[in-house]
Amino acid sequence: MEEIFDHLLVRVLFALVVCGIIWSTKYLHRVFYPEVNTSVSRVFNPLENSANTIHYLARIIGVSIVISALETHIYENLFYSLFNFTMWSLVASALYLLSVFIMEGILFNRFDYKIEILKKNNISYAVITAATSISIAQLINNNLKIAENSLTIVIILWLFCIVCFGLAGKCFYFFSHFSLKQQLNPKEMGIAISFSTYLLCVAILLSKSMVQREMEITNYFSNVLLNLLMIGIFIPIFYGGVKFAYLYKKKMTILLYDRQIQGNESISLGVTEGALFLLITMMVYVTIFGVNIYSFINH
Repeated sequence: MEEIFDHLLVRVLFALVVCGIIWSTKYLHRVFYPEVNTSVSRVFNPLENSANTIHYLARIIGVSIVISALETHIYENLFYSLFNFTMWSLVASALYLLSVFIMEGILFNRFDYKIEILKKNNISYAVITAATSISIAQLINNNLKIAENSLTIVIILWLFCIVCFGLAGKCFYFFSHFSLKQQLNPKEMGIAISFSTYLLCVAILLSKSMVQREMEITNYFSNVLLNLLMIGIFIPIFYGGVKFAYLYKKKMTILLYDRQIQGNESISLGVTEGALFLLITMMVYVTIFGVNIYSFINH
């Protein structure tokens, strides 16, 4: 009974630490977004600005995803374990918020947070940036698990993921008929659905590609690059095949691509493209990661 009480007490202490880290996130967030009207010294009001609420809470969810990858093994010194967990959590949270800030600069360099969120209350922009935040959180969560408490490996994997994710985000225009420049406004949710789904699918495939049994640095990145190369080959194949099978036939043909799309048409197209991205992701995932051919080759 005493041992059960000790285990419960330790977990309560860690729960308080996690709450403190989540609480400190608003200060870290303000470092990258000093324009936020909501003061960190008072309670955040989600009713003031819907876009800002989505934008802000997505980062809190992202931090939660990131620190969920951390593990602590308590052998003798409880306070050292708490300190180690706290430091890793703060480093991971800061790295995550920095990643989101960099990625928004890469993907949305033509848009300004102060104008789109605080002035226009642009829900579409907020949804896409929320998807970006959650996608990056998943990537960093994956990197922390792979690195196993090695800060050097975390930084290397982080740099690699940022480059790959940024390049993949720029490739959205090859697979979509939406344009960020023309259609990312508060009234157009179609592009938010399409682009958000695309980013989440990219995170799924990139995260899985980073998981390798081989941890020697040269062989590791060779295997990762091979996976990414195969993804780059199979995505256009499945994309063209699915569109040919389902979207180029009479009633299923999308006839909206040659003109400006608005309102319900935009949402319909966004849902269609989002479903297409999810379907292709599952097909690529099974083809590359679900087929073990090593035993076949060895025979």
